[in-house]
Amino acid sequence: AGINAEYGRHTTMNEDEIKELVDKHFLFRGKDKMQAASGYHADWPHGRGIFVSKDEKFLMWLNEGDHLRIISMEQGGDIPSVFDRLGRGAAAVEAGLKEVTKT
Repeated sequence: AGINAEYGRHTTMNEDEIKELVDKHFLFRGKDKMQAASGYHADWPHGRGIFVSKDEKFLMWLNEGDHLRIISMEQGGDIPSVFDRLGRGAAAVEAGLKEVTKT
């Protein structure tokens, strides 16, 4: 099974949605002075967003610092569960990319 998640675009989320995700340390702010000086924030916030799973154990950032950052996490020591979720998320990304790049 894949990952049940919703996507939030930086350009369409309202301030309350952004604040909630930032407060949970799920969302990047895009206001780092050093990054801005390097040109890192060119075209901010366009083309950036985040997938968050319903249970908030899987996140995927798009165009934050990396083009794609996949995060699987949970409290406790259930490492097999974390890696299983990570693998399912990576497989879902691969399947999606294959689907959109069919010729």
